[in-house]
Amino acid sequence: MKPVSFAEFDGIYQDVVDFAISVWKPEMQRELAVHCSPWEQNRYDFEIYLRRSVVRYYPAYTSAVQISSTGLQRCEVGGFLGVFPMTMARLGFDVTMTETCSYYDDLFLNYYNTVEKQGVRIIDYDPFSPNSEINEKFDFASVMCLLEQYPHSLKTAMGNIVSLLKPGGIVHIEVPNIAYFPKRVAFLGGRSPLVPIEDIYRSEIPYIGHHHEFTLSELRKLASLADLEILSELSYNCSIDTGTIGYMLKRPVEWLAYSLAPATRECLAITCRRGAEVT
Repeated sequence: MKPVSFAEFDGIYQDVVDFAISVWKPEMQRELAVHCSPWEQNRYDFEIYLRRSVVRYYPAYTSAVQISSTGLQRCEVGGFLGVFPMTMARLGFDVTMTETCSYYDDLFLNYYNTVEKQGVRIIDYDPFSPNSEINEKFDFASVMCLLEQYPHSLKTAMGNIVSLLKPGGIVHIEVPNIAYFPKRVAFLGGRSPLVPIEDIYRSEIPYIGHHHEFTLSELRKLASLADLEILSELSYNCSIDTGTIGYMLKRPVEWLAYSLAPATRECLAITCRRGAEVT
């Protein structure tokens, strides 16, 4: 199956963002900000984040398309607001999304009911729990900016994610890059690349922001530890547009770093295959 162009995907995706924002409630953001203070309304705009995230989701979509036809099953692990699963549903895919519904109140549960009406099946599932289980297997799974939010060993989570896949199934994993160029520069000036301590201090337990961001070598090692075969690697910037002449002229050193050293970009992603079962 041939993927649609980025422009066509972006058109569908932005329509989904329009829908998500239309049912998004300020109270939902206030609830999230209790456990992650940078997400307070006066500090963070979820609409901007969602609209820019098309550059994150298009590679995941193309990875899903390349393995098989639209009839096979896809799963988004930790789908959050469901914009990618809803976009995939509009593109004709059979889509399941998991979320740990016990973390949320009725406002979010009502929102998820709305997402389900858009053709996305939602399963209450915690990928970090050793007791989590889904009695079906998927051809493709995506895990987008989720692993960095967990403060403990990822062994259970990776085992759970791999167990969601059919033999030979594909998983697309995305994480934030702790070696992002601005963080490297900040570290040279004595500033930590980790989350600012005041943001953690002002958040209630459990803190749901970033606990462990990754380097590319760490992401490769994680795939190896989980016995996943890496098929492709990708890096990109999400929160900034570095493809303009204006950006190149304004920040030539950054532009050159992003152009020549992909491992300095904001986000890292790998697409991996689960091995066939041994008979």
